[in-house]
Amino acid sequence: MILKQNPEDFLVDEILTLAFDENGNYSYYKLTKKNLNTIEAVEIIAHAFRKEIKYINFAGTKDKHAVTMQYLSIFKGPNKDIEKEFAEKNAFLQLQYLGKGKERLNLGTLDGNSFTIIARDAHKKPEKISRTINFFDNQRFGRNENNHIIGKLLMKQKFKEACEMIGLTAENNNFVKALQQLHKKKLQMYIHAYQSYLFNLTCTQYIEEKYNLKQTDYNLKDLERDNRINKIKIPIIGFGFDCEAIEDKSLKNILLRMMENEKITPRDFVIRSLQGMSAEGNERDLFVAVQNLKIEEIDKKTYKISFFLQKGSYATIAVKSMFI
Repeated sequence: MILKQNPEDFLVDEILTLAFDENGNYSYYKLTKKNLNTIEAVEIIAHAFRKEIKYINFAGTKDKHAVTMQYLSIFKGPNKDIEKEFAEKNAFLQLQYLGKGKERLNLGTLDGNSFTIIARDAHKKPEKISRTINFFDNQRFGRNENNHIIGKLLMKQKFKEACEMIGLTAENNNFVKALQQLHKKKLQMYIHAYQSYLFNLTCTQYIEEKYNLKQTDYNLKDLERDNRINKIKIPIIGFGFDCEAIEDKSLKNILLRMMENEKITPRDFVIRSLQGMSAEGNERDLFVAVQNLKIEEIDKKTYKISFFLQKGSYATIAVKSMFI
């Protein structure tokens, strides 16, 4: 099966409710982009509006190799639209001014995302599912699938190795200064990737012990009728995470073993050398509901699949689970 053969094969529409107020200091925009990640798009917008990036906020990051629609807020942003094309990258960016409000957007403030995806060269007809395992998928870990490795290097303050892996040049071997030249959200992206890696490891071990499922079994099959699984949450390890507070003994033992194997503690998620950067602990549903699912057969090997997922969940995981 081939996903994202063309960017137009993967459409993402962010679902978010804005509260408009013309007396607000924040300007709201709808961003449509292709072949650009969210940070790249924000950098282009910041340059066009002559704004510092720190004044531009969004509710969620979106895929690069796709056509995506999402919302931005800009502190005292102009009542202007932007339309840019980048022929050499087969990319474009459109920004539409919507109005003003009193609240800035923050990561996680969206309701979820609607997806329309073309699956090509499929080996079978996709199955209808109601939920899947809430893994972070490959795109979370970057083009070279090593963002989580960089994240761990940053946490362990191995800044030279992190710079080498990112490809940063450090003048006078000042690796901290070289890293601080990167946008804070990019540095956080590496730390979040490592948290995601740990989450996936935890989920994999937990479902093997609890449900006798292997990591490749995205399709829950017989578990579809068990509503109890909707209540299971898996910790995302970070600053402030307290393993002793976990009541599920199996889950607790998995997390303790993993932290021992990784040689990490929750305190490692505060990196004081990088201006006190930190990543808090949190939790995430082990399973995610796949809502409003529609499957249309274009031909025997091509299918158009549309559905809604809660915020932070990966459409590629949902689609993979339909083809098990």
